[in-house]
Amino acid sequence: MSFDLTSPVWLATLLLLPGLGYFFYCSLVDLPRAQQIASLVVRSVICVLLSLALAGLTLLTPTDEVFVVFAVDESLSVDNQSSEAAREFIRQATTSEREGTFAVLPFAATPASFSATAKANSSVAPPAKGNSAVAPPCQGGDGGS
Repeated sequence: MSFDLTSPVWLATLLLLPGLGYFFYCSLVDLPRAQQIASLVVRSVICVLLSLALAGLTLLTPTDEVFVVFAVDESLSVDNQSSEAAREFIRQATTSEREGTFAVLPFAATPASFSATAKANSSVAPPAKGNSAVAPPCQGGDGGS
């Protein structure tokens, strides 16, 4: 278990903490000393927590879980036999998986919507043939006529 900062530059806001101490020292507030110290501590804690939140403090925990993304080519260049083989491969690969440990990402000329599969034994929808990203073949040397 460890901590990570996504934007550590925000830790520079902690340099404002001495300013809180300065204003505490120069304050003309007529409160009991204990209440002034409590106010300083609470304000300091708020500033530290805000700085850590802006810096993106993240708790990283090790895990042995695996999440698999199956990218399925649905372009016109893939024949029906290959599409069926891909669907069968995904079915076999996901029969023993737990819920939410895999997803299917279909693509053709552009990626389709990403769908995380909720149940391991749910059937994988057959890919709908979309636009192919393959360019049309070149014409012959006579200008294509």
